[in-house]
Amino acid sequence: METKQRKTGVKDAYTQYWILGLIDRHKQLRISDPERDIAEIKAELRKHAVLQKLLGWTPQPTVRPGDIKLVSLKHGEKTRTAHPLINTLAAKAVNFADFAADSAWDRCKSVTAQSGDECVDGSWIFATLPSDSSILFPARIAEIWKGVRSNILIVERFQSSSSRDPAYG
Repeated sequence: METKQRKTGVKDAYTQYWILGLIDRHKQLRISDPERDIAEIKAELRKHAVLQKLLGWTPQPTVRPGDIKLVSLKHGEKTRTAHPLINTLAAKAVNFADFAADSAWDRCKSVTAQSGDECVDGSWIFATLPSDSSILFPARIAEIWKGVRSNILIVERFQSSSSRDPAYG
């Protein structure tokens, strides 16, 4: 094990200490009870958070469709700058009247798609209309905003055609 780690270049003193300890612990468990089930050994190793992380057993953070990530604060900023909705691309949206024009919104970096993918500004997606969820259309994300009660995804809507455009081919 130690030789393999040296060849891959991932060895450092701290990690090696835990890995050698893990190997020794496994040997002790196997010697003390050779018939012990491997599931029991795994259960014992799961009790130690540091070992879990070293073994890659830590669970991935769960993400749900629609989860958003806010844009990071710039160096030295302590608070976010809220933007009035009227100063965003949402002001050009068909359903802009559904929202208060002077309401405050925070800029977002990404949104999680139904597939679990992280979508950022410029990502291509398939979306449905807020007024009619049966209409599915291709779109590109223009802006992502977080409000007090809801989130808004501003998209550029595209239309697919059965024939090529005469001007653009």
